[in-house]
Amino acid sequence: MLHIEKVNNIGIRVSERAVSVASYGRLNFRTLSDTGFEKAIPS
Repeated sequence: MLHIEKVNNIGIRVSERAVSVASYGRLNFRTLSDTGFEKAIPS
């Protein structure tokens, strides 16, 4: 089994910021900094 002691940085692309923040909050993730959220241009 993999034993993780510390996570230094993680970046996850999402389409709905509020839903994602709430979901990760339930997993005890917390936001330390926020560089903003811009909706991606569809390709």
